[in-house]
Amino acid sequence: MDPEYGSHLMAMLPTLAVGFLMVTASMMLSMMTFFGLESLVRRLRPWFLRDPHSPRLMAMLALTVTISLAQVIFNVWAWAWCYMWLGIFNDIADALYFSIVAFTTLGLNDVAMPQEWRLLGGVEAINGFIYIGMISAMILDMMRRVRQGQNELEEQEAMTASDWAP
Repeated sequence: MDPEYGSHLMAMLPTLAVGFLMVTASMMLSMMTFFGLESLVRRLRPWFLRDPHSPRLMAMLALTVTISLAQVIFNVWAWAWCYMWLGIFNDIADALYFSIVAFTTLGLNDVAMPQEWRLLGGVEAINGFIYIGMISAMILDMMRRVRQGQNELEEQEAMTASDWAP
């Protein structure tokens, strides 16, 4: 085994530790936001279930997408400020640009990190990849819940109407 292997591994530990903390914070934010959105939908359930259904479903989609985009923007800024705090970038514009490119897994490579921190860009990309998946699941779940409630209400109304039919 190469004797430098251990020193390279030890040099990566601070980078991995920062990445772990950032990803953990990001996922906690996502979970808290999802639970908050779920609570809001539960409180607004009677409004979402009333006719007309399509505009209310669109309102749910707009609300969920807006909150999801706000989460992405917050995370991109958090990673950019992390890069600034670590001294990886001296300019917030470069840090933000790199963060957007990494978080969205676009990977343009026109702004590079110093060699000792490159692994952190990959960790941010993994964070973004997971985050986009979580957001997609959140949007679909919220839409499914509202639409399912609307369908159940329509079925109940149809059964009630048939009970009153002569």
